[in-house]
Amino acid sequence: MPVQADRLRVTAVFERRGSDGWSASIRLTSPVDGSLAVEIFDAAGRRVRAWWDVRTENGAAEITWDGRNSGGRRTGSGVYFVRATTAGAGPVAAKLVRIAQ
Repeated sequence: MPVQADRLRVTAVFERRGSDGWSASIRLTSPVDGSLAVEIFDAAGRRVRAWWDVRTENGAAEITWDGRNSGGRRTGSGVYFVRATTAGAGPVAAKLVRIAQ
């Protein structure tokens, strides 16, 4: 699917497992450089984690979610949703499936 240059997009979600546990890298593209808000919600619609000032550079940004909620506790297995917004575009959403160890 081609990426449209005039829209905010979640372009990739990569799940990783390493010696330090589970994480997900979330890549975004934006038509303009600036600040993004990125939030993760559980399947019930509760906000699990948020980043309020993700800076884009050359139209791109990447964040890593370590699978923890805003209180620092590990989240369980399940379906989660990534929502990104910016002043010039959005919101956009993507689905993320977390399989806890």
